[in-house]
Amino acid sequence: VDFLAELLDIAVEDVAQATFDNACRFFKLA
Repeated sequence: VDFLAELLDIAVEDVAQATFDNACRFFKLA
């Protein structure tokens, strides 16, 4: 269970980082 929680935590961080990076690019282009 701890392993799954760790994976989920990492996945959430990756998605958040990717979303943030995309938002930054979008606003620079906008």
